[in-house]
Amino acid sequence: MANAPYPSFLQALGEGAIDLSSGTFKASLCDSAIYTPDVTDGGDDFYDDISASVLTTGTLTATWLLRVFDAADFVGTFPDPGGGDTGEYLVIWKDTATPATSPLLFFFDTLSGLPMTLDGTPDSLTFNASGIWKVGA
Repeated sequence: MANAPYPSFLQALGEGAIDLSSGTFKASLCDSAIYTPDVTDGGDDFYDDISASVLTTGTLTATWLLRVFDAADFVGTFPDPGGGDTGEYLVIWKDTATPATSPLLFFFDTLSGLPMTLDGTPDSLTFNASGIWKVGA
C-alpha cells in the first residue's frame, strides 16, 4: 500500500462537506496486526473503522493555505501500552467527537519515523516539508 487520501474524504471534500480550514484534526498511530487499511472507493471512512487498532492519538496543529494541508510533525514520548507495541500506520482524521462521524482523511505507511515502537522514549513522525497534501499539481 502507499500513502493516500481516503476516497470518502475526497468525495466529501468535493461535495463541500469537509472544511480543512477549521476544526480539530488528529493523528492516530495504528497497529498493522489489527488494522487492514481499505483506501478504496467504499472502503474505510470514519474513525470507528480504525479505533480498535489505535495505539496512541495526538491532536495536530493543522493549517490549510494555498491548497496545502499541513501540520507540525507528530512528536511525543509515547508510553508502552504493554507488550512493546509497534505502529506501522499513521491515520489523520477530523474529530467530530463521535467516532462514527469523524472522517478519515489521510493514510500513511511510508513516513519518516514509521514503524514506531512505543517504548516510552521520544519519537517523531516527520511530514513532508512541502506539506501533508496539496490539491492539484
